[in-house]
Amino acid sequence: MTPRLADGELEEIRERNDLVALVSEYTRLKKTGKNYSGLCPFHKEKTPSFVVDSGKQLYHCFGCGEGGDVFSFVMKIESLEFPEAIQRLADRVGYKPKYQQVRAGEGRGAANKEKIYRINQLAKDFYRKSLKETAFGQECLQYLLKRGYTEETIDFFEIGSCTEKWAGFAEYALDKGISLSDLLASGLAIRSEKSSRGFYDQFRHRIIFPITDVMDRVVAFGGRVIDDSLPKYVNSPETPVYQKGKVVYGLSKAKGDMVKQDQALIVEGYTDVMAFHQCGIYHVVASLGTALTIDQIRLIARFTNNIVLVF
Repeated sequence: MTPRLADGELEEIRERNDLVALVSEYTRLKKTGKNYSGLCPFHKEKTPSFVVDSGKQLYHCFGCGEGGDVFSFVMKIESLEFPEAIQRLADRVGYKPKYQQVRAGEGRGAANKEKIYRINQLAKDFYRKSLKETAFGQECLQYLLKRGYTEETIDFFEIGSCTEKWAGFAEYALDKGISLSDLLASGLAIRSEKSSRGFYDQFRHRIIFPITDVMDRVVAFGGRVIDDSLPKYVNSPETPVYQKGKVVYGLSKAKGDMVKQDQALIVEGYTDVMAFHQCGIYHVVASLGTALTIDQIRLIARFTNNIVLVF
């Protein structure tokens, strides 16, 4: 059982997220009397029929009938479940919700997930810095540039690199206070009797592709060599926050365009998504392999029912 929000926290998050400001991130609103109006973000129209009551913090579309509060709005516009919408709105205003105390052991699973999310974020930042500031990182950057990817595309997808040191990131993480057991649980380090420290980096000496979930949290990584050594790709193992068949690469960046286009293009890998994006085609995601799963299809179907395979 996961921890429950403490009493009053739902209202706290609601009050911190002004509905007019939130809706304005998706459609232009104009003040009309005490309310605001604009084109509905949920259906195509030429005459504004979408109204936001700033006093009651409610919205209603007289065209399609959609209506509700900040929670229902973000659930609809971003195809989120209610718990995801709560976290999305809390993150939006930099608020950390308080949770009720739970009996010993009840919240352990959620706590372990949060640890891995934090470690993954630390790793992503480390890999990004490595790409920009190390000699091997510059080799990786030149490798990508020579293959036609621009620095803007590389930055947009937050591509990084892992140093050639046996435990470069692992040692960095330990210095930052991460425990070895948590580091191993994240899949970013692997035990080895051959290493003097007893462990080594999972992704050492590779270009790094961060993999995020629908809420843009880093859940895993993919690593690629820049020479002819094997294996060419190394991927994160399954962890409490990552099951390969339930994640779609690029979805957090493409979901808005998938809704607008009412279509999703599914390609095989990371660089395929990058190539399409660089050509101005943004409603594209990758299955990370040709074995498209039912769970991946269900995830994509939260944003569109029109799926095109581009393998």
